[in-house]
Amino acid sequence: MWKKTILLVEDDDVVREMIGGALERGYNVLEASKCSEALEKLGTNYDLALIDYVLPDGNGFDVLKRIREVDPGLPVIFITVYSTDNLAIKALRTGVTDYMKKPLSFSYLMGKLAKILEDKDSEAHQESAESREVFIMDSIAAFMESNYTEDLDRAQLAKKSAYGEIRVQQDIQQTFRQECKIVFE
Repeated sequence: MWKKTILLVEDDDVVREMIGGALERGYNVLEASKCSEALEKLGTNYDLALIDYVLPDGNGFDVLKRIREVDPGLPVIFITVYSTDNLAIKALRTGVTDYMKKPLSFSYLMGKLAKILEDKDSEAHQESAESREVFIMDSIAAFMESNYTEDLDRAQLAKKSAYGEIRVQQDIQQTFRQECKIVFE
C-alpha cells in the first residue's frame, strides 16, 4: 500500500521523535529539526507539512513562505506551544491549513490528517487512540524501543518521560501488561 508523505519540522528532539514515531505507523515521515533543514528538504514531494512555529534558525512562517513558492497547494499544519490569537489569525491568513496548540492530542491530530489527506487508515487509527494518554504511552514505548536496549526501572522511565512514577506504573500496567519488556522493581 502506498503511504502518503509528511514533512515534520520540530526542533525538540523528543517531541519530534514521538510525533514522528507515531505518524510512521501510517505515513512516510521526513524530519527536520530547524528551518534550514526543512528548506533543504523542499525538493521532495510531500502530501502535508507539520511545522513547529518556533525554530532555532527562523520560524514556521519562513518555511511556509518557501513551501508556497514550491508547492502552493500543499496542506500545512502549524503546531506551537506559543499560542496567541494574533499568531493563529496570522497563520490562517497566510495559508496554513490548520493550527494546533501543544501538547497535541494524538487522536485529534490523526483525525485532522485523515480529513485533510482523506486517508481511511488514519481514521481507523484515530478511533483506536482513545485518549491523549494512549498517545503518550504509545510514543514513549516506540521511542524507548528504538533508543534503549537496557531495561529501565520505574524511576528511570518516569524521569525520561516526565511522568510521575505512580502514573507511569499505572499506565504501563494498564496499557502494556503482557507486551512490555520493562523490568519493575
